[in-house]
Amino acid sequence: TQDGRTVLFVSHQMSAVSSLCTSAMRLKNGEIVKSGQVNDVIGDYLVDASGDPERLGMDLRDFKTRKGGGELFILEAEIAAYGNGLPLATPRMVDAMTVRFKVENRAAFPAERVRFSVCFKTITGQRVVHVSDEDDHFLLPSKPSVWIEVEFPMLQIYPGRYTLTLWVGSESYNTFDYGEECIVFEVGQPSTSPRAF
Repeated sequence: TQDGRTVLFVSHQMSAVSSLCTSAMRLKNGEIVKSGQVNDVIGDYLVDASGDPERLGMDLRDFKTRKGGGELFILEAEIAAYGNGLPLATPRMVDAMTVRFKVENRAAFPAERVRFSVCFKTITGQRVVHVSDEDDHFLLPSKPSVWIEVEFPMLQIYPGRYTLTLWVGSESYNTFDYGEECIVFEVGQPSTSPRAF
């Protein structure tokens, strides 16, 4: 700083780190594992938090930063991408993508009172896609656990690194489970020139 002072800010909230800090340091088990530019350190942290960056799935049973009452519980999540109807290892801009997540109804919560949302954020925490089931009248099947699928017929975000955030709650927006930035994924360049959105 100009007056010779340094402020140390400690947080797991990547959007706050990105907006408040000019450099960053990542600790793991009390050791410094990465330091430098904020976006580089954030990207390293998010990849480590989600496991293998090439694996577009995550077991969330032990996900540490979840919030909520636990009436419904997100067990696992995955991303699948398709180009010309064929599976892709990496989602690409303008191709199709599906987000799937498995939800356990631990409290036998009434199906008509459940809401879901899926959010994609940049690695600095800026929301670029946020969809929810407000208007589709989705009913949670009366099973102990069920897979929910959200389809994106044409992925309309630019190439880069993103995170997936999942939310499950009530119609009055009480949070049952909230997995913030639970999967890190890359969006690749399109195979052809992008179409106008």
